[in-house]
Amino acid sequence: MPIPMQPGSHRHLARSAQNRESRIDLGAIGNESGSKSSTAPNHLEQIARTAERISTSWKKLSPATDMGRDIKKGIGKQIEKATEPGMLKPSASAPRQTPPGVRAIMLTVRHESPWKMYKQGYELKFEDFVTVAVGLSPNSGKVAIKNYKRREGEIILDMLNTVRHEKFIRVMEVFEWEQTYFAVFEHVFVSLEQVVACPAYPTERQLVAILAQILEGLCYLSSIGLQHGSLACSNVLLKPSGDIVLANQEYCCAAEEPNTADVRAVGYIAMELMQKYVKDDGAIGIENPNRWTGNSPSVGFLSMTTSAESVTELQQHNLLQRSWRKEDLVLLEELASFSVRRAYRYFD
Repeated sequence: MPIPMQPGSHRHLARSAQNRESRIDLGAIGNESGSKSSTAPNHLEQIARTAERISTSWKKLSPATDMGRDIKKGIGKQIEKATEPGMLKPSASAPRQTPPGVRAIMLTVRHESPWKMYKQGYELKFEDFVTVAVGLSPNSGKVAIKNYKRREGEIILDMLNTVRHEKFIRVMEVFEWEQTYFAVFEHVFVSLEQVVACPAYPTERQLVAILAQILEGLCYLSSIGLQHGSLACSNVLLKPSGDIVLANQEYCCAAEEPNTADVRAVGYIAMELMQKYVKDDGAIGIENPNRWTGNSPSVGFLSMTTSAESVTELQQHNLLQRSWRKEDLVLLEELASFSVRRAYRYFD
Protein backbone atom coordinates (compact mmCIF):
# COMPACT_ATOMS: atom_id res chain seq x y z
CA MET A 1 0.00 0.00 0.00
CA PRO A 2 1.25 3.50 -0.72
CA ILE A 3 2.47 5.30 2.44
CA PRO A 4 1.68 9.06 2.26
CA MET A 5 4.66 11.32 2.99
CA GLN A 6 4.00 14.95 3.90
CA PRO A 7 6.24 17.50 2.19
CA GLY A 8 7.51 20.72 3.71
CA SER A 9 5.34 23.70 2.97
CA HIS A 10 6.28 26.72 0.92
CA ARG A 11 4.27 29.86 1.60
CA HIS A 12 4.40 31.36 -1.87
CA LEU A 13 3.81 28.04 -3.61
CA ALA A 14 0.75 27.20 -1.53
CA ARG A 15 -0.63 30.67 -2.13
CA SER A 16 0.01 30.29 -5.84
CA ALA A 17 -1.72 26.93 -6.09
CA GLN A 18 -4.77 28.18 -4.22
CA ASN A 19 -5.27 31.12 -6.55
CA ARG A 20 -4.58 29.20 -9.72
CA GLU A 21 -7.16 26.57 -8.90
CA SER A 22 -9.98 29.05 -9.38
CA ARG A 23 -8.55 31.11 -12.21
CA ILE A 24 -6.56 29.03 -14.68
CA ASP A 25 -8.39 25.74 -15.22
CA LEU A 26 -10.77 26.97 -17.89
CA GLY A 27 -11.69 24.25 -19.59
CA ALA A 28 10.16 13.49 -34.99
CA ILE A 29 12.37 15.89 -33.66
CA GLY A 30 13.27 18.59 -36.13
CA ASN A 31 13.29 22.21 -35.05
CA GLU A 32 16.07 23.84 -33.07
CA SER A 33 15.25 25.83 -29.93
CA GLY A 34 13.35 29.03 -30.61
CA SER A 35 12.16 28.05 -34.08
CA LYS A 36 8.52 28.11 -35.18
CA SER A 37 6.81 24.93 -36.32
CA SER A 38 4.71 24.47 -39.44
CA THR A 39 1.91 22.06 -40.21
CA ALA A 40 1.74 20.08 -43.45
CA PRO A 41 -1.62 19.36 -45.17
CA ASN A 42 -1.21 15.58 -44.82
CA HIS A 43 -0.78 15.94 -41.07
CA LEU A 44 -3.87 18.15 -40.86
CA GLU A 45 -5.96 15.60 -42.74
CA GLN A 46 -4.72 12.91 -40.37
CA ILE A 47 -5.75 15.07 -37.40
CA ALA A 48 -9.19 15.63 -38.94
CA ARG A 49 -9.70 11.86 -39.16
CA THR A 50 -8.59 11.54 -35.55
CA ALA A 51 -11.06 14.25 -34.56
CA GLU A 52 -13.86 12.24 -36.17
CA ARG A 53 -13.01 9.29 -33.93
CA ILE A 54 -12.79 11.54 -30.87
CA SER A 55 -16.20 13.00 -31.71
CA THR A 56 -17.77 9.54 -31.95
CA SER A 57 -16.16 8.43 -28.68
CA TRP A 58 -17.36 11.48 -26.74
CA LYS A 59 -20.91 10.97 -28.03
CA LYS A 60 -20.86 7.40 -26.70
CA LEU A 61 -19.69 8.64 -23.29
CA SER A 62 -22.13 11.56 -23.06
CA PRO A 63 -24.81 12.18 -25.72
CA ALA A 64 -25.22 15.78 -24.53
CA THR A 65 -21.59 16.80 -24.97
CA ASP A 66 -20.51 18.95 -27.90
CA MET A 67 -16.79 18.44 -27.31
CA GLY A 68 -16.18 16.05 -30.17
CA ARG A 69 -18.18 18.24 -32.55
CA ASP A 70 -16.17 21.29 -31.45
CA ILE A 71 -12.84 19.55 -31.99
CA LYS A 72 -13.83 18.51 -35.49
CA LYS A 73 -15.05 22.02 -36.27
CA GLY A 74 -11.85 23.64 -35.03
CA ILE A 75 -9.60 21.37 -37.06
CA GLY A 76 -11.81 21.63 -40.12
CA LYS A 77 -10.97 25.32 -40.38
CA GLN A 78 -7.31 24.41 -40.63
CA ILE A 79 -8.02 21.90 -43.40
CA GLU A 80 -9.75 24.59 -45.45
CA LYS A 81 -6.81 26.91 -44.91
CA ALA A 82 -4.31 24.24 -45.96
CA THR A 83 -6.14 23.38 -49.19
CA GLU A 84 -7.50 26.73 -50.34
CA PRO A 85 -7.37 27.55 -54.11
CA GLY A 86 -3.87 28.03 -55.43
CA MET A 87 -2.32 25.56 -53.02
CA LEU A 88 -1.19 22.12 -54.08
CA LYS A 89 -3.52 19.47 -52.70
CA PRO A 90 -1.72 16.25 -51.72
CA SER A 91 -2.66 13.23 -53.81
CA ALA A 92 -3.75 9.96 -52.27
CA SER A 93 -0.51 8.35 -53.39
CA ALA A 94 1.73 11.12 -52.04
CA PRO A 95 4.04 10.07 -49.19
CA ARG A 96 2.84 11.18 -45.76
CA GLN A 97 4.67 14.27 -44.58
CA THR A 98 5.71 14.88 -40.99
CA PRO A 99 6.01 18.58 -40.13
CA PRO A 100 9.19 19.81 -38.43
CA GLY A 101 9.14 19.19 -34.69
CA VAL A 102 6.41 16.51 -34.91
CA ARG A 103 7.22 12.95 -33.87
CA ALA A 104 6.46 10.46 -36.62
CA ILE A 105 5.79 7.34 -34.54
CA MET A 106 2.13 6.58 -33.78
CA LEU A 107 1.08 4.81 -30.58
CA THR A 108 -0.68 1.46 -30.50
CA VAL A 109 -2.17 -0.28 -27.47
CA ARG A 110 -0.46 -3.28 -25.88
CA HIS A 111 -3.09 -5.55 -24.34
CA GLU A 112 -1.11 -6.76 -21.34
CA SER A 113 -0.14 -5.62 -17.87
CA PRO A 114 2.43 -2.81 -17.81
CA TRP A 115 3.92 -4.41 -14.69
CA LYS A 116 5.35 -7.19 -16.83
CA MET A 117 7.61 -4.52 -18.32
CA TYR A 118 8.02 -2.04 -15.45
CA LYS A 119 8.55 -2.09 -11.67
CA GLN A 120 6.71 0.52 -9.59
CA GLY A 121 8.94 2.68 -7.41
CA TYR A 122 6.98 5.57 -5.91
CA GLU A 123 4.34 8.18 -6.72
CA LEU A 124 5.36 11.81 -7.23
CA LYS A 125 2.98 14.77 -7.00
CA PHE A 126 2.57 17.14 -9.92
CA GLU A 127 -1.07 18.20 -10.36
CA ASP A 128 -1.97 14.62 -9.44
CA PHE A 129 0.20 11.76 -8.28
CA VAL A 130 2.11 10.02 -11.08
CA THR A 131 3.74 6.59 -10.72
CA VAL A 132 7.50 6.62 -11.24
CA ALA A 133 8.74 3.22 -12.42
CA VAL A 134 11.80 1.60 -13.96
CA GLY A 135 11.95 -0.82 -16.89
CA LEU A 136 12.74 -4.46 -16.15
CA SER A 137 14.90 -4.93 -19.25
CA PRO A 138 18.64 -4.11 -19.10
CA ASN A 139 19.64 -0.44 -19.43
CA SER A 140 16.05 0.74 -18.94
CA GLY A 141 15.59 4.18 -17.42
CA LYS A 142 12.88 5.70 -15.27
CA VAL A 143 9.43 6.42 -16.69
CA ALA A 144 6.26 8.14 -15.46
CA ILE A 145 3.03 6.15 -15.74
CA LYS A 146 -0.47 7.61 -15.66
CA ASN A 147 -3.65 5.53 -15.68
CA TYR A 148 -7.13 6.23 -17.03
CA LYS A 149 -10.49 4.53 -16.87
CA ARG A 150 -11.21 2.31 -19.86
CA ARG A 151 -14.18 4.42 -20.99
CA GLU A 152 -11.76 7.35 -21.44
CA GLY A 153 -8.89 5.31 -22.86
CA GLU A 154 -9.71 5.49 -26.58
CA ILE A 155 -10.21 9.25 -26.42
CA ILE A 156 -6.96 9.68 -24.47
CA LEU A 157 -5.09 7.56 -27.01
CA ASP A 158 -6.49 9.55 -29.94
CA MET A 159 -5.41 12.84 -28.39
CA LEU A 160 -1.94 11.50 -27.52
CA ASN A 161 -1.56 10.44 -31.15
CA THR A 162 -2.78 13.85 -32.31
CA VAL A 163 -0.46 16.00 -30.19
CA ARG A 164 3.00 14.66 -31.05
CA HIS A 165 5.12 17.81 -31.07
CA GLU A 166 8.56 17.87 -29.41
CA LYS A 167 7.42 20.57 -26.99
CA PHE A 168 5.08 18.07 -25.33
CA ILE A 169 6.25 15.32 -23.02
CA ARG A 170 7.07 12.17 -24.99
CA VAL A 171 4.69 9.22 -24.74
CA MET A 172 6.56 5.92 -25.03
CA GLU A 173 3.79 3.32 -25.07
CA VAL A 174 0.23 2.59 -23.95
CA PHE A 175 -1.13 -0.52 -22.20
CA GLU A 176 -4.71 -1.71 -21.69
CA TRP A 177 -5.25 -4.12 -18.82
CA GLU A 178 -8.16 -4.96 -16.51
CA GLN A 179 -10.45 -2.12 -17.59
CA THR A 180 -7.65 0.46 -17.29
CA TYR A 181 -5.40 2.25 -19.77
CA PHE A 182 -1.80 3.01 -18.76
CA ALA A 183 0.23 5.65 -20.63
CA VAL A 184 4.01 5.47 -20.20
CA PHE A 185 5.76 8.86 -20.47
CA GLU A 186 9.36 9.94 -20.25
CA HIS A 187 10.15 10.91 -16.66
CA VAL A 188 10.80 14.62 -16.10
CA PHE A 189 11.37 15.35 -12.40
CA VAL A 190 11.08 19.16 -12.25
CA SER A 191 8.10 21.35 -13.13
CA LEU A 192 7.89 25.13 -13.08
CA GLU A 193 6.13 24.75 -9.74
CA GLN A 194 9.51 23.79 -8.24
CA VAL A 195 11.25 26.61 -10.14
CA VAL A 196 8.80 29.07 -8.55
CA ALA A 197 9.36 27.54 -5.10
CA CYS A 198 13.18 27.52 -5.28
CA PRO A 199 15.10 30.52 -3.87
CA ALA A 200 16.46 31.78 -7.20
CA TYR A 201 14.61 34.27 -9.39
CA PRO A 202 15.05 33.69 -13.14
CA THR A 203 16.95 36.31 -15.09
CA GLU A 204 15.24 37.96 -18.04
CA ARG A 205 17.21 35.71 -20.41
CA GLN A 206 16.04 32.63 -18.50
CA LEU A 207 12.47 33.95 -18.51
CA VAL A 208 12.63 34.30 -22.29
CA ALA A 209 14.00 30.76 -22.65
CA ILE A 210 11.04 29.40 -20.67
CA LEU A 211 8.30 31.48 -22.31
CA ALA A 212 9.60 30.99 -25.86
CA GLN A 213 9.47 27.21 -25.49
CA ILE A 214 6.01 27.26 -23.89
CA LEU A 215 4.67 29.42 -26.72
CA GLU A 216 6.21 27.15 -29.36
CA GLY A 217 4.11 24.29 -28.01
CA LEU A 218 0.96 26.40 -27.69
CA CYS A 219 1.34 27.83 -31.20
CA TYR A 220 1.61 24.29 -32.55
CA LEU A 221 -1.68 23.43 -30.83
CA SER A 222 -3.27 26.54 -32.30
CA SER A 223 -2.09 25.54 -35.78
CA ILE A 224 -4.07 22.28 -35.55
CA GLY A 225 -7.19 23.85 -34.04
CA LEU A 226 -6.58 22.89 -30.41
CA GLN A 227 -5.74 24.62 -27.14
CA HIS A 228 -4.28 23.30 -23.90
CA GLY A 229 -7.04 24.75 -21.74
CA SER A 230 -5.54 24.00 -18.29
CA LEU A 231 -1.94 25.21 -18.49
CA ALA A 232 -0.25 25.82 -15.12
CA CYS A 233 3.23 25.75 -13.60
CA SER A 234 2.60 22.18 -12.40
CA ASN A 235 2.22 20.81 -15.95
CA VAL A 236 5.08 22.72 -17.57
CA LEU A 237 8.16 20.52 -17.12
CA LEU A 238 11.85 21.44 -17.22
CA LYS A 239 14.40 18.82 -18.29
CA PRO A 240 18.04 18.76 -17.09
CA SER A 241 19.01 19.74 -20.66
CA GLY A 242 17.04 22.99 -20.36
CA ASP A 243 14.26 21.79 -22.66
CA ILE A 244 10.73 22.81 -21.66
CA VAL A 245 7.91 20.35 -22.40
CA LEU A 246 4.18 20.66 -21.72
CA ALA A 247 2.27 17.84 -20.03
CA ASN A 248 -1.42 16.86 -19.90
CA GLN A 249 -1.71 17.04 -23.69
CA GLU A 250 -4.22 14.19 -23.48
CA TYR A 251 -6.75 16.72 -22.16
CA CYS A 252 -6.34 19.31 -24.93
CA CYS A 253 -9.60 20.64 -26.33
CA ALA A 254 -10.97 22.52 -29.33
CA ALA A 255 -9.52 26.01 -29.66
CA GLU A 256 -11.76 28.92 -28.69
CA GLU A 257 -11.72 32.21 -30.55
CA PRO A 258 -10.27 34.24 -28.92
CA ASN A 259 -8.06 31.73 -27.08
CA THR A 260 -7.92 33.65 -23.82
CA ALA A 261 -7.53 30.54 -21.62
CA ASP A 262 -4.00 29.74 -22.81
CA VAL A 263 -3.05 33.42 -23.14
CA ARG A 264 -4.04 34.24 -19.55
CA ALA A 265 -2.40 31.05 -18.30
CA VAL A 266 0.91 32.19 -19.82
CA GLY A 267 0.45 35.47 -17.96
CA TYR A 268 -0.04 33.75 -14.61
CA ILE A 269 2.97 31.50 -15.23
CA ALA A 270 5.17 34.49 -16.12
CA MET A 271 3.96 36.37 -13.04
CA GLU A 272 4.75 33.44 -10.73
CA LEU A 273 8.23 33.10 -12.22
CA MET A 274 8.89 36.83 -11.88
CA GLN A 275 7.70 37.33 -8.27
CA LYS A 276 7.10 33.81 -6.86
CA TYR A 277 3.35 34.18 -6.26
CA VAL A 278 0.09 35.34 -7.80
CA LYS A 279 -1.72 38.40 -6.49
CA ASP A 280 -4.52 37.91 -3.98
CA ASP A 281 -7.06 39.64 -6.23
CA GLY A 282 -6.18 37.41 -9.20
CA ALA A 283 -4.98 40.31 -11.33
CA ILE A 284 -1.90 39.91 -13.53
CA GLY A 285 0.85 42.33 -12.54
CA ILE A 286 4.10 42.82 -10.61
CA GLU A 287 4.01 44.18 -7.05
CA ASN A 288 7.80 44.54 -6.57
CA PRO A 289 9.13 47.15 -9.05
CA ASN A 290 12.71 46.86 -7.73
CA ARG A 291 13.37 43.56 -9.50
CA TRP A 292 11.37 44.24 -12.67
CA THR A 293 11.06 47.89 -13.71
CA GLY A 294 7.83 49.10 -15.26
CA ASN A 295 9.42 49.83 -18.64
CA SER A 296 11.16 46.46 -18.98
CA PRO A 297 10.17 44.14 -21.88
CA SER A 298 9.22 41.45 -19.34
CA VAL A 299 6.64 43.68 -17.65
CA GLY A 300 5.40 44.75 -21.09
CA PHE A 301 4.92 41.10 -22.06
CA LEU A 302 3.08 40.43 -18.81
CA SER A 303 0.74 43.33 -19.52
CA MET A 304 0.10 42.01 -23.02
CA THR A 305 -1.22 38.71 -21.62
CA THR A 306 -4.22 40.61 -20.22
CA SER A 307 -5.36 41.81 -23.65
CA ALA A 308 -3.91 39.50 -26.34
CA GLU A 309 -6.41 37.21 -28.06
CA SER A 310 -4.06 34.46 -29.27
CA VAL A 311 -0.79 32.77 -28.36
CA THR A 312 0.52 33.69 -31.81
CA GLU A 313 0.06 37.35 -30.89
CA LEU A 314 2.07 36.81 -27.70
CA GLN A 315 4.84 35.15 -29.69
CA GLN A 316 5.36 38.38 -31.66
CA HIS A 317 6.16 40.48 -28.56
CA ASN A 318 9.64 42.01 -28.63
CA LEU A 319 10.64 40.15 -25.45
CA LEU A 320 10.43 36.89 -27.39
CA GLN A 321 12.69 38.25 -30.13
CA ARG A 322 15.64 38.36 -27.72
CA SER A 323 18.34 35.70 -27.96
CA TRP A 324 18.21 32.71 -25.61
CA ARG A 325 19.55 29.18 -25.25
CA LYS A 326 18.00 26.23 -23.50
CA GLU A 327 21.35 25.80 -21.72
CA ASP A 328 20.51 29.01 -19.84
CA LEU A 329 18.09 26.89 -17.76
CA VAL A 330 20.40 24.01 -16.80
CA LEU A 331 21.56 25.39 -13.43
CA LEU A 332 18.06 26.65 -12.58
CA GLU A 333 16.69 23.14 -13.13
CA GLU A 334 19.35 21.60 -10.92
CA LEU A 335 18.72 24.07 -8.10
CA ALA A 336 14.96 23.47 -8.28
CA SER A 337 15.49 19.69 -8.23
CA PHE A 338 17.24 19.56 -4.84
CA SER A 339 16.10 22.71 -2.99
CA VAL A 340 12.33 22.10 -2.95
CA ARG A 341 10.64 19.29 -1.04
CA ARG A 342 8.01 17.29 -2.93
CA ALA A 343 4.89 15.36 -2.03
CA TYR A 344 5.39 11.66 -2.71
CA ARG A 345 4.07 8.23 -1.77
CA TYR A 346 6.36 5.26 -1.43
CA PHE A 347 5.44 1.66 -2.29
CA ASP A 348 6.59 -0.56 0.58
